[in-house]
Amino acid sequence: MLELLSLRKNPIKNPDKFEYVNTNAKFKNQSSTVILDLLNTSPFNYDINNIVKEYCKFRGLFCNPNDGYNIESLTYLLNSNNNEDYLDLIDCCCIFAYCRANDLEKYKTSIDDLDIIFKMNGIGYEVYEGKLIQIFNAKMHEEIIRPSLMIIHNPLFKTANEELISAFDKFKAKDNPGAILSASNAVESTIKVISKELKIKIDNSKPISVLIKTLCDERFFDTFLNDQINSLTKLLQSSSCARNATSVGHGTEGKMFNTDDELVKYAIDSAASNILYLVRRFERIKNNS
Repeated sequence: MLELLSLRKNPIKNPDKFEYVNTNAKFKNQSSTVILDLLNTSPFNYDINNIVKEYCKFRGLFCNPNDGYNIESLTYLLNSNNNEDYLDLIDCCCIFAYCRANDLEKYKTSIDDLDIIFKMNGIGYEVYEGKLIQIFNAKMHEEIIRPSLMIIHNPLFKTANEELISAFDKFKAKDNPGAILSASNAVESTIKVISKELKIKIDNSKPISVLIKTLCDERFFDTFLNDQINSLTKLLQSSSCARNATSVGHGTEGKMFNTDDELVKYAIDSAASNILYLVRRFERIKNNS
């Protein structure tokens, strides 16, 4: 039905510039319909009470429904929020639904519809593992970001997956240094997992530049890529924090520097690109061994 009615009149386009805050009325009506339909069915309806209470507590809002925190309360909130609050509420609903999903077809169908609605309206988000992540560039997202998230969805790369998602979360929360640090940590975690699986001996206390050199020495990748990946990690680390000689461990934060949004987007895109290459290279080696 969505394809028959909505996509015929509002075909999906890849806009030059996405909107992240100023959502239009049509988008709100479409997305609210999907969310309410999803959360008003079992087993998702068990979480409506928690969604409303947690969201009101987080946002400092007052909701005084006649019959408790129920679907009517959620409908009221969806219809009364400003743009930024509205996206936060959608985010909150998706997280709660994801925790209940258990691969249920209803969840997948609703999230697919929601992603289509984002695209139709030029809103720069999609849902991944229950969270809204920003789309910086449509082509880059399709060819790099989404494939990298999918490839590290493997439980083997659980930590790297969480850190890359954390980079998006921190950027959305306007914690730019933290976002770049998380992107750097995702690359580092990926390298450590690959080294362990291929039985390449590394010192986890060493900086990432040493880990990369070890992979290069073990002929995991060609020598010329050593400089390329090192350049990326130097950018990520110098942009997010200064690690002193006595504290070079993974995720250690030091003095923070100011970083603009464009640098964060570049850092996340670059980290995702390198993760995609590293894991694909790892999978090929494993399959050929």
